[in-house]
Amino acid sequence: MPRLPRPVFALVFLAAVVVSAPAHATLDAGTLLVAPTVNAGSADFVSASGGYLSAYDHGEVGFGGEAWYFLDDATAVAVAGTVGRFKETNTNAAGVDRWYTQHSFSARAGVDRVLQYRQDALFYFGPGVEFWRGHSTFEGFDPIAVTTPDVTRLSVSARFGGMMVIGDRWGLVGHLGWRAGYAKAEDAGMKTTWFPNGFEGGAGFVVALGR
Repeated sequence: MPRLPRPVFALVFLAAVVVSAPAHATLDAGTLLVAPTVNAGSADFVSASGGYLSAYDHGEVGFGGEAWYFLDDATAVAVAGTVGRFKETNTNAAGVDRWYTQHSFSARAGVDRVLQYRQDALFYFGPGVEFWRGHSTFEGFDPIAVTTPDVTRLSVSARFGGMMVIGDRWGLVGHLGWRAGYAKAEDAGMKTTWFPNGFEGGAGFVVALGR
């Protein structure tokens, strides 16, 4: 199965953040930023064969949200959640289809350092921890659909992002990050553990609430 490309769109977005429209960003203590986002990254799964669970990774696309609560004008607590999806359809010469699908969800918490560039752009970077869980399903490969055991992944991550301020209380946001962690899966006495890593990125629009 082909993998999704790494989220290059995040790099393009970050490069464009310095050509924003005139506006003014004021981020005092107590400010809350909320951002719906589209995300892309790597997902981890297992398949059963010969009495063992074998790990594999695959790209995924997700929809989620993120929030920053500012402790002062340069430090923010950041939390995020994402629901990940992927679907692949195979069709043979007779026109018979089979499907491969992925489902996952994740939650992340961290602390970001925020730097203001001019009056209309912000950069942020910081560490975090992430919880991720997901599974995949094969339909049409066998007489009955096969759903793989859930994989649980705990990771530490680091990221760099930017916000382009467009209006007094809204703008665009994007980031690129990397994670490394520990994953495990169990099923019917079989168990697999490993240490996955991968890149991830996301982009969306952001709204300022609070003060």
